[in-house]
Amino acid sequence: MKPFRGILYNTDKADGIAGLVCPPYDVIENTDPYYERSPFNAIRLELPRDLPGMDRYRNAKNIFDDWLSQGILMPDMNESVYLYEQEFTVDSGSFSQDRLHLSSKAR
Repeated sequence: MKPFRGILYNTDKADGIAGLVCPPYDVIENTDPYYERSPFNAIRLELPRDLPGMDRYRNAKNIFDDWLSQGILMPDMNESVYLYEQEFTVDSGSFSQDRLHLSSKAR
């Protein structure tokens, strides 16, 4: 296990984590509520919309780069191991998942 410097929301510039997060992309049926919560909701990176002359993946990269340059997202100051839990409801079902993100170096 090797710690790494993750990319985190800057809570001084992006208000309230509840408005910034969304369920995993593969369980979202309607993206509109997440787009409406905050201009910095992670839905814009997970399920970006196509723009005229730009596919969704280029759009996600541009948004990510823009948020980094504005300081909305920033590298963690320290190398860390990240554990997080998500709880969410989709339609009539409730879901919970725990994740541990580790950085590994190919040898």
